[in-house]
Amino acid sequence: MALYPRDGGDSTTLLRRAGLALAAAKKRHEALEFASDWPDEASHAQLSLIGEMREALQHGDFVVYYQPKLHLASGKITAAEALIRWRHPDKGMIAPMQFIPFAEQTGFIRDITPWVVQQVIADAAQWTRDGVAVVASANLSTLDLRCQGLVQDVARMIAEAGLPAQRLCLEITESALMDQPDLALQHLQDLSRLGLKLSIDDYGTGQSSLAYVKTLPVNELKIDRAFVSAVDRTPRNAAIVRSTLVLCRELGLAVVAEGAETPEELAWLAANHCDLVQGYGVAKPMLLADFLAWVKAFNSRVSA
Repeated sequence: MALYPRDGGDSTTLLRRAGLALAAAKKRHEALEFASDWPDEASHAQLSLIGEMREALQHGDFVVYYQPKLHLASGKITAAEALIRWRHPDKGMIAPMQFIPFAEQTGFIRDITPWVVQQVIADAAQWTRDGVAVVASANLSTLDLRCQGLVQDVARMIAEAGLPAQRLCLEITESALMDQPDLALQHLQDLSRLGLKLSIDDYGTGQSSLAYVKTLPVNELKIDRAFVSAVDRTPRNAAIVRSTLVLCRELGLAVVAEGAETPEELAWLAANHCDLVQGYGVAKPMLLADFLAWVKAFNSRVSA
């Protein structure tokens, strides 16, 4: 809500201030917010960013990159995570951390995620038809997991694209699981029934535990890069990662180590029977065409 004349003396200012109040209400999950509670300096920058993101979605300025995941036992690339980038016409390539948190805060992520998921499903369906056996992962935010039409939308997308459900993995953060856990659990169960793979992202940085995770219909955990970094020479990190690997094996869960960058880290993870590794030590994120060419060449060398 923006009030005249307290929040502005003209229609342009009042609409801008009302837009800020709306963004704040979405962020705080409140029915009503007053523009007067939010500084005008922030409103102009934030509303400008929202407008730019909306234009980017309309004009095709968002692009999906794929980062390979190495299956350590076979030595092949068997999965990849989809990562969105913003190809801004003036500012160049913008990394996710510069706009995704704000998109989540304002609720605009609900517009971005369906586009990403549909793009990933279309890409994975095509490379599956071309004989590339790689599971594609896409990320869901807290707001996405609370969306009532989530399961129906995903089911429709994979059916229309002709993608086998087991070739799609949805990654969910711990915080998303903690917010409205009953609804989150219901959606995860329904997605699991579709045959999709489910993964808990950034495991170890939130408040959940394996005692909680064991009740969820998930297939894998992704250990956060904070624990994978220097795991070969940091006893505390090694203890955390090793214990998680052992417990996950007992629970029948695969483990993905995120952020592996050095040969020593990769060797340690292989020696301790980690399932999958993702990070610059394997490969950087790539555009679709580059990713497919790289994966085909990498896997063919292993087969040979």
